Amino acid sequence: MKTVLLDAGNSAVKWRIVSPDGPWSDADPRGTIPIDGPHLAEEIRSACGSAGHSPSDAAGCCVAPQSVQDAIDRATIAALGRPVRWFSAAARFESRGISVRNGYRDPAQLGTDRWHALIGARTVRPQGTLLVVSAGTATTADTLTDDGRFVGGVIAPGIRLMHDSLVRGTARLPRADGAYRRHPDNTGDAMQTGIVDAQIGLIERRIRQIRADQAAASAPGRDADDPAIHVLLCGGNAELLYKAWADSQAWDPGTAVTRSVEPDLVLRGLRLRWTGEPRT
Repeated sequence: MKTVLLDAGNSAVKWRIVSPDGPWSDADPRGTIPIDGPHLAEEIRSACGSAGHSPSDAAGCCVAPQSVQDAIDRATIAALGRPVRWFSAAARFESRGISVRNGYRDPAQLGTDRWHALIGARTVRPQGTLLVVSAGTATTADTLTDDGRFVGGVIAPGIRLMHDSLVRGTARLPRADGAYRRHPDNTGDAMQTGIVDAQIGLIERRIRQIRADQAAASAPGRDADDPAIHVLLCGGNAELLYKAWADSQAWDPGTAVTRSVEPDLVLRGLRLRWTGEPRT
């Protein structure tokens, strides 16, 4: 039995067709559909029948408007005979050796995409302290401790929102795309570099906070099993941030911070929810 996984975000729907027990593979049929496109439902129906795989089920999470969720449901009913099994955040997740506990004051308030990205991140990095950075319409940075506790995270405007805010709020800054430069010498590059540096600064500050928490919690003379902080970047701007962070030389290998781009963490987490929790 195969299912189509759907991650309905603020600007696009990511989809992937998977089996419950097969490997997570680049060969899986997958794609991205803009949520504001005129043919959203048609493209969802087409995705459900992608490459003749004919999934029998659909599972997803949604932070898009209700109208988008309703359109997706109509499309999967037409294609599969049933609506999407929508998942939200929960107080705890345990399955297949993965354990994640939600430390939000109200666990249901946590964005479903952030929750599933944390679960997906743990499948990629089964041990260690994780900082899961989702760089999309918004940029979020969420901390998962070595023992599986989500202790909280931050939300900031993403790169495009920051750029749009600058253009709207100033009289003479242009609506022009720039590039990340060490020493920008034109306005477009200056805006892009300042925005990206702000995003990297957010990540580095969260790393310092994790380090302070680790130091305060550690017993004298006892080292953690895995003292590294693993930063996992996902979302549409993940590659841009990863490259700029490396180019900036703002990181210190002595601090034991690893960094990687991990696409589709939300969909990885969704597959575990789909296979790990029985239908009701």
